[in-house]
Amino acid sequence: MRQLRTWLALERNMLVLAGTVILMLSWMYTWYQLLPVHLRDLGASDEQVGLSYSLINLGYSLMQFLGGLLADRYGRKWLIVLPTLGFVPLYLLAGACTHWLPLLLVMLLTSSLSALQWPSFLSLIAESVKDEQRGAAFGVFEFCVGLGVTAGPALGAILIPTIGRRMMIAATGLVALLCTVLRLGLKETAHRQITTEDGPGDSEARLAPTRLRWFLAAACLFYVAMGLTVHGPFITLHAADVMHFTDQQINSLFAVGGFWATISSLIGGKVIQRVGSTRALIVSVLGHTATLVSWALATGALTGLPIFTVSWMLMQMGFIAYETMLSDVTTPRTRGTMMGLFGTVTGLVSASAPTLGAWLLKYMGFIAPFWTAFLFAVLTAVLLARVTARPGGKG
Repeated sequence: MRQLRTWLALERNMLVLAGTVILMLSWMYTWYQLLPVHLRDLGASDEQVGLSYSLINLGYSLMQFLGGLLADRYGRKWLIVLPTLGFVPLYLLAGACTHWLPLLLVMLLTSSLSALQWPSFLSLIAESVKDEQRGAAFGVFEFCVGLGVTAGPALGAILIPTIGRRMMIAATGLVALLCTVLRLGLKETAHRQITTEDGPGDSEARLAPTRLRWFLAAACLFYVAMGLTVHGPFITLHAADVMHFTDQQINSLFAVGGFWATISSLIGGKVIQRVGSTRALIVSVLGHTATLVSWALATGALTGLPIFTVSWMLMQMGFIAYETMLSDVTTPRTRGTMMGLFGTVTGLVSASAPTLGAWLLKYMGFIAPFWTAFLFAVLTAVLLARVTARPGGKG
């Protein structure tokens, strides 16, 4: 009976996380993909937009290690609930901003709160299922992320002519308040996992130190590539400036790509369990960036849409593979800290990617950020191959 109650509590964790992630992202992404255009409308230049994204990414990076430490010390639940509550006043303020600098400051704070949450999110998912089910669990989680990211732009395309971006940004605070209440129903997992019976090796990573360093280096390059694609402003700017998309068309582009990425999440976890997270990550990052280059070179919206969709599906598979791999190489006692460390280091390295991309865009043309992302993807694949290579010595 006790085992049944524990299982139901952990199933509740997945339901609460899934539901609140869909709610939060569905509303946030009514406007978030338009943030580069919104910053420009509030007075920012293209270089300042790139700098803004670098600073937002930097804020996200710096707080993840602290978030991991706090999660291992105080548990996962409250490191998810309290930052969600902090979103409420911040998004209300963001909607009231009439200049890009105050908006940047508020977005930097929201990014920092998200960073405090992220190690707890990943740890709670990893600890709410059996080891062999992690790939599928992260697939479900990314399905919910994709569903929110897909529904948001589609809803935004309808609402933009009616209520405008600023009202949508402010309303995100009210959605955060609802999510705060719902997340109070989460069940703590840290104290269930960490017991006095844990062996001495349970506090260590499950990779040899040399391979762990190769994985960390590969993760850094992976996030640099993502900073030039999905985490950067260049897809939106390219669609607006080169393809001459309207706000509604940009939102529709992300909605279609996100829909198929969401569908791919349903099978992504099972595919990763079969082929291995490392191999899946290599194929995904190479495929995502290569197809995005092809999309940027496309001559029309109809020609580019299928290519963009494939790129978005591969991007989603890449994140599932990375999260699964990171969970597999960590242990319950230090999982939050290790995930926070990886998040901070990779974020610090990749924070400059949007600024680099803005420089490339200005001096080398519209395609340069995407080619550079592909280059970093190739380097990521090379380093990941070192992680799986048979060691010549002790390693």
